[in-house]
Amino acid sequence: MHLFILLIASFLLVGPSSPLLGEASPKLRAIYSSIPPKALLEHLAFYSLYPDSEEGKRALVDALKLAGAGIQDPFFAKKAPLLIDSLKHALLLIHRGRPEEAAPLTPEEVASIDKLAFSLQNRKLKGRVAQTEQEVLVLPPEEIDLARGLLLSQLGSESLDAIRSYEAVLDLMALSIRAKLKKNSAPKDVIHAINAFIFDEMGYRFPPLSSFEKKVDTYTFLSSVLDSRKGVCLGVSILYLCLADRLGIPMEIVTPPGHIFVRYRDALSHINIETTARGIHLDDEEYLSVGTKALQKRNVKEVIGLAHVNQASVFWETGELTQAMAYYKKAENYLPDDLLLKELMGYALFAKGEKEESYRLLQTVQERKNPYLVSIHTLVDDCLQGNATPSGVLALFMRVDETNESIAKKREALETALQESPRFKSALFALALNTLNEQKLKAGLKLLLDYHALYPEDPAAEYYLSMLLLMRYRLQESWRHLEIAEALALREDHSPRALKELRKELEKRCPKGCR
Repeated sequence: MHLFILLIASFLLVGPSSPLLGEASPKLRAIYSSIPPKALLEHLAFYSLYPDSEEGKRALVDALKLAGAGIQDPFFAKKAPLLIDSLKHALLLIHRGRPEEAAPLTPEEVASIDKLAFSLQNRKLKGRVAQTEQEVLVLPPEEIDLARGLLLSQLGSESLDAIRSYEAVLDLMALSIRAKLKKNSAPKDVIHAINAFIFDEMGYRFPPLSSFEKKVDTYTFLSSVLDSRKGVCLGVSILYLCLADRLGIPMEIVTPPGHIFVRYRDALSHINIETTARGIHLDDEEYLSVGTKALQKRNVKEVIGLAHVNQASVFWETGELTQAMAYYKKAENYLPDDLLLKELMGYALFAKGEKEESYRLLQTVQERKNPYLVSIHTLVDDCLQGNATPSGVLALFMRVDETNESIAKKREALETALQESPRFKSALFALALNTLNEQKLKAGLKLLLDYHALYPEDPAAEYYLSMLLLMRYRLQESWRHLEIAEALALREDHSPRALKELRKELEKRCPKGCR
């Protein structure tokens, strides 16, 4: 890993024609000897630094073999210089990301990498050759190539050259991972190799909170994730799925509320891959909350829609709800009957003052009830019952980061909303959580008790109340709110770990005799 960083840093800093060491240096031979035998990108970077040295030429042969180029292949003999230049260009795009001024791969370079990548498994998908978004939309999910579908949806068919450039970079990433695997490697070994490549070699990571809040769009779409090497859960999960497609590993896509992760499943077990935590496995129960009773699985087509839903959230922050609705409409092509999308569109229309259409969507959400949740969001009821206000809905969607200023700004907006409509349940609950976020525990507890008096049917609020009352040694009250939370969850045949653990703690502090 340290050698890899040194080679790439040297390549990016001094360029491919400025070797740091003499061509015959023993140190050069030592560096070449220390390159892991199956490290395609490291061999390519070494050649790019020392193209005229014997070691550099050997590194090139090694890299081409690892990439799948047969030296005796007539294509290689005829196109070798172009292929070498293509790989070097793609290497730069992989490791530096692509700033605005950097050129994408040319069609000729893309074609040469495509020749190497002919055996990647995504070549079997009908969607691999789609030319327009409409062609993607008519395909069944299992035939969609996620990278092609998402890039067409984002960039449009007029940007096919740029789309193919991004795909070629993904292909080279997949070839690099495959080079380190044994033939017929077990799926678990392939997953381990993908994790090592994305999170160790490439250093993909979750962006800082302040950057994420401001640029969630930058860290969602595949092109931006490749360019920046940063991604939110959806962005890095999409990258992971694109590489898994190429390596023939079928993945499930799972979406707890506000999150996404990917999963590999075989006949005996499954592996959850948490892309915000370097690909570690977390048990399913870790993703289930007091209010979430089951995990929703998505297909590839729906993931493209979710990328547009994430993009729409950017415009809530600026109050540009017409633009948010445009992205929701785009998402609707991929999520035609999705309750979450209907709910978000209903809120946006309500905040815009288009209440008739808003009520139609939110009534559908209320009547059908999301089967993955213990209860519907109180904001649905607030809008339909006349307790919400347009400005209050905007306040609920305000983002906060780690700064006190952003937290205070949201508090003020929520307080104003409650002054306008004192029975606005969602605003009251959000104000309680915001106050707790400001470390004002006593005030936050009072607000939660006010919320309970207004709406005693929210299992998450009852859980928070029980926890806070336990912290303040008000044990009998803590028991009362825990039992309310348990009863509400049990109505939906749900018994989450959080409530079980809280019960154990209360039984230690206050067994039956003290109640």
